[in-house]
Amino acid sequence: MPKLSLSDITSGYNSSQRINAAFAALEAAMENTVSRDGSSPNTMSAYLDMNSNRILNVGAPSQASDAARWVDVTDALAISTALPAQTGNSGKYITTDGSSLGWGNPPIRYAQTSAESAASVTPTDYSYPPGDIRRYGGVGDGSTDNVTALTSACAQSSQTGGAPVTGLYGTFNLASASLPISISSGCRIYGEGIGTSQFTVTGSSPNTVFTAVNKQKLEFRDFTLRGNSQATTSVNGLAFYFQQTGAASSVGRSYRFRNVRLENFKGDYWINFENTSTTYAMRDFRVRYCEFSTESGNARNGASTSVPSCMIAFYGSTTSTNGLIADARVHGCTADGTYGKTFVVAWQGSTRIKVDHNILKNFGTDASISNDSAAYALFAYDNSSGAGGAAPDMIEFSDNTIDGVKSCGIFWAGVGRIAAKNNFIRGQTDTVDGIIPKGGIAGNQAGRAVVSGNRIDDCVYGIEIVLTAGSTASKAILHDNWITNVTASGFGVKAQVSGSGQARSLVIDGLYIDATAASVTGLRVESNSTFGFKNLAIKNFSINSSTGIILYSSNATVPNMGTTVIRNGEIIGADNYGIQWTNASNAASRTIIENVSFHDGVAGVAYLYLNSSKGLTVRNITFHDMTSGAGYCWYGNLAEGRVEGIRFVNVASARKYFTDTGVDLGIDTPAFTAVSGDFVQNLAPVDVTGATWDYQILGWQYTTSWRAVYAPYQDA
Repeated sequence: MPKLSLSDITSGYNSSQRINAAFAALEAAMENTVSRDGSSPNTMSAYLDMNSNRILNVGAPSQASDAARWVDVTDALAISTALPAQTGNSGKYITTDGSSLGWGNPPIRYAQTSAESAASVTPTDYSYPPGDIRRYGGVGDGSTDNVTALTSACAQSSQTGGAPVTGLYGTFNLASASLPISISSGCRIYGEGIGTSQFTVTGSSPNTVFTAVNKQKLEFRDFTLRGNSQATTSVNGLAFYFQQTGAASSVGRSYRFRNVRLENFKGDYWINFENTSTTYAMRDFRVRYCEFSTESGNARNGASTSVPSCMIAFYGSTTSTNGLIADARVHGCTADGTYGKTFVVAWQGSTRIKVDHNILKNFGTDASISNDSAAYALFAYDNSSGAGGAAPDMIEFSDNTIDGVKSCGIFWAGVGRIAAKNNFIRGQTDTVDGIIPKGGIAGNQAGRAVVSGNRIDDCVYGIEIVLTAGSTASKAILHDNWITNVTASGFGVKAQVSGSGQARSLVIDGLYIDATAASVTGLRVESNSTFGFKNLAIKNFSINSSTGIILYSSNATVPNMGTTVIRNGEIIGADNYGIQWTNASNAASRTIIENVSFHDGVAGVAYLYLNSSKGLTVRNITFHDMTSGAGYCWYGNLAEGRVEGIRFVNVASARKYFTDTGVDLGIDTPAFTAVSGDFVQNLAPVDVTGATWDYQILGWQYTTSWRAVYAPYQDA
C-alpha cells in the first residue's frame, strides 16, 4: 500500500475544499517520515526492514544503547583465531591470555571454605560445592586414581563445619600403593547408592583402605568398596581399621555404616574396631543394611584357626577391663562368606553386642577352607589368655538366617552372658571335632547362656553346650528349639561340663528333635566324678531319633550329679535306646523321670535303660506299641529308686522287661536301703494261688525294710 494516496481533481478546479484535503493528506504523510536532518518527529514507530541491505558509515558506539559495528564486536572479543577444539573439554569455558584462546575452568561458584582452609585443602574445580570429590580432582571414570582427591575430601569433612564427601557418581579407583587414607574425627562419606558409587582398589599392595587412630564420629553410607584381595598379615588388607590406643584422651564414640557394600577383601577383618587403650572405652557402633561378598582367594589361610577371615570384628583390650568395645549393633545385613569364615566376632572386652536380622550364606563352604579351622558364621571368644581383659559379655545373636556354614553357625567360648535366639541355621557340614566343637550352635563355657527359639536343620550336630565346672554362675537355658534332619551318627543336643566340680544348672525346656538318620542321639548329657550338673532339667520334649536321651557317666562310683528332672515328653522311633541312664547318679543324687511316653520304635536295647543309677524316681511312664524286635521297654539292672505308674500299651509280654544277673529294679524284690514310704512297682506281677484267696504282688514298699504289697482277688 502507498504511504500517500491523493484523488485526482477532474472537475471543480477552483474548489478550495478539494485542494485543502489534498494538502492535509500531504502534511500527514510528511509527519510519518523520518527526517535526515533530525527534524521532529524523527523516531521510529515500527521495525525498520533493510531488506538484506547494509547500513553504511555507522559511527563508533559511545553509549550503552548505541548500535555496534562488526569492527566493534571483533575488537571487543579480540577474536583473532578460530575456537579451540571442543572434544574432551565439556563443562569448560573459553579463556584468553591476551593473544590466543583456550579452555579454562568455570568461574568460581563456591569459594574456598573455612573447613578447607583449616585442612590445608585447595580445590581444583570451584564449580562443585564443598565436599564433592570432583571439587578436589576426583574422576569416576574407572581409570583415574583418586587417592589424593578422596584424601582431600575426607580432610575437609573432618573439620568443624566440613561437608560430607559427596559427588560419587561412577567408579573411583584407589591405587593400593598410595593407601591407606587416614581419616580424622567427623569424617562422613555419602555415596549415591551401591549401584551408583564405587571405590575400587587397584594394584597389588596389601594396604588397608581407610585407617582412623583415636578418632570418632565417623559415618559411611551408600557406596561400594571393592578390594584387591591382597593381605600378608593380620593388620593389612582391611577395608576399615578403627583403632584406639593408649594415646587416646577420651572415650571413642559413634561409628556408623549404612547401605555399604564390601567385596573382595583378603584382610583378616574387613571392618576392625580395636581398642588397645587400658583407660578409655570405644562405644556406639552401628552397621546396618550393608552387603558383604567374598570371592575366590579371599581367605588368607583357610587351614589355620588363628586366621579368622572375618568381615566385622570387635576387639577390646586383652590386659584391662577398661578397654571395652561397647554398645554395638549389626542389623539387616546380607553376606556371602563362601571364601571366608566369619561374619562377626566379638573378642574380649566386647559388651552389649547385638547381631540381628542378618542373612548369612555359605560361610567357609569352599574347599579352600579346611574342616576344623574355625569357620563360624557368628562367634564370641575370650582371647585375653588370662592377661586381665574382660570376657565378652551381654552378647546377643538373634533372628539371623545362617544358610550354609562349615564348622558352626554360632559359636562362643569363655564368655559371660550370651543369648542365641530365634535363629535359623541350616547346612553345617564339618564333622572333624579335633580342636573345637561343631554344630548349628556350639557354646564352650559361658557364665549364663540362653539358647531359645532356634530352628536348626540339616546339620551334623544341632546344639552343643559346655558349661564351666566349679562356677555357681555357669548356667544355661535351652528353650523351644527345633532340630531336624541331623546327619547320621550326629546328635541333636549335647551338654557337658569342663573342669572340676559342678556347673550350676542346665534347663532344657521345650525341645523338638526329628532326626531319623542312622545312629543319631537326640540328647546326650555327660558327667563323671570330676564334673557334673548341680541341677539338670529336661522338660516338654518330643524326640524322634535312634537314641532319645543319654545321661552318661564314665565313673559308676561317684557320678557328680545333683538333682535331675526329666518330665513331660515323648520318645519316638527309638531303635537303640529311648532313655539311657548309665552310671548317671548315686544315692546322694536325686533323679526324677516322669510323664514320659515311648512309642513307634523297636528299641534295639531298651526304651528305658536304668543301669547302675541310684536315687531314681520313675513314675507315670507309658510304653506303646512294641510287639516285635529284640529290645525291651524296661531295663533296671542294679538301679535303685522309686517306681510307680508304669503302663504297657500294646506291648508283647516278651518285650516288656529284661532281667539281668543282678537285682533288677521293678522286677526283683529291692535290696537297697530306702526312705520309709518309698514304693517300687512290680512290673512283672504273677497270679499266686493261696489256700483261701489268690493274690498278686503289686510292688514293694519300704518301712524299715522292703515288704511286698499284695492285691487280693477271689479264688474262682
